[in-house]
Amino acid sequence: MRKLWIVVFTLMALVALLTTIAPAATQAQGGAINPLTGLPIDPGLLQRRPIAVKIENSAYGRPQSGLDKADVVYESLAEEGVTRFCAIFYSQAPTTVGPVRSARPSDIEILPQYQAALAYSGCSVPVKKMLNESPDIPLVGQIQSYDPYRRIPRPGIESYHTLYGSVPKIREMMVRKGYETPVSLGGWQFANPPIAITSPTSVAHVDIPFSGWSRLSYRYDARLGAYRRWFNDKVHWDRESEQQYAPENVIVQFADVKDGPYVRYTGGGGAYLLLQNLTGEGRCIVLRGGAVTYGKWVRSERNGMTRWLDDSGQPILLNPGRTWIAVVPLDTDVKVTLGTPYTGSPTIGASSSATPAAGAGSTGSTAPTSTPTPTRPIGRGARE
Repeated sequence: MRKLWIVVFTLMALVALLTTIAPAATQAQGGAINPLTGLPIDPGLLQRRPIAVKIENSAYGRPQSGLDKADVVYESLAEEGVTRFCAIFYSQAPTTVGPVRSARPSDIEILPQYQAALAYSGCSVPVKKMLNESPDIPLVGQIQSYDPYRRIPRPGIESYHTLYGSVPKIREMMVRKGYETPVSLGGWQFANPPIAITSPTSVAHVDIPFSGWSRLSYRYDARLGAYRRWFNDKVHWDRESEQQYAPENVIVQFADVKDGPYVRYTGGGGAYLLLQNLTGEGRCIVLRGGAVTYGKWVRSERNGMTRWLDDSGQPILLNPGRTWIAVVPLDTDVKVTLGTPYTGSPTIGASSSATPAAGAGSTGSTAPTSTPTPTRPIGRGARE
């Protein structure tokens, strides 16, 4: 009998041990997970620092290059109602990214949570002062070294709209300068399996009017599990991949945005730099898988990751994939519309198709293309 009990206890201990190590074994077999996308990633890549590239979004800068390879993309107002991107590259390294433009105060608010290096073309005197006061942001711009950058001329386009960078070469520059050090990167929580709305008539689409000059729309395409993007009633696409931008997650982050220092241009005129506060908390709208959640964003400290929470205070789960975040002023009239999924085939090119009406489904109907009268509530006096 004693031997029988010994055998029983031995078997129980073995089962307990296997139960304990099974999750670790499963994780090891599945590989590492990218904290910014929720997708599998080479564990070696987790040791490197993210790179943030400042990318233009004026009419002269579209279509952009390499923007669809970023893990996270922030879109913020620059001046005069024109937006500019801050693209975070972590898992992918495109060799052509741009057009690369000058840094803005918004970058200083965004980057510390990612411990990212900043790739940019230059900056104004006030922004230079802000960057000098932010030693936690490694600078890898054209000012520091021209090696990772090159001009790609385009007919009729002035040279300052033609600067492009190479993420692999920027990373080589980081190694030379001692910036390529392991970072402990935070992240978000992702749904497994991914969220997918089941009702065929309750799919969420969104229209975000930054200004009369910058009107963007996202239409959910269930075939992709992603949100196709239109900008000013035109398909927004990438010059390198020749594909429409279509992130899996779209977040609208409402923030306090106000005029900052006035900057004069060498050729005349000038603009008020825009200051945005991304520490604290505020409203947010999160769209993924055709579903929408209204909640709040919370970021308790400069180096802490922004958290997306629902009304009960629970984390809002994102779908694995890329996330595009629109940082809008508090009074922006964002419109979420419920309807059917987008099922069309957008045309890529200069004469690309207009924005489909939200919920138009396969009817192919389009929204009115009349342009609203531009307003200038903030960022007065700038040029594109």
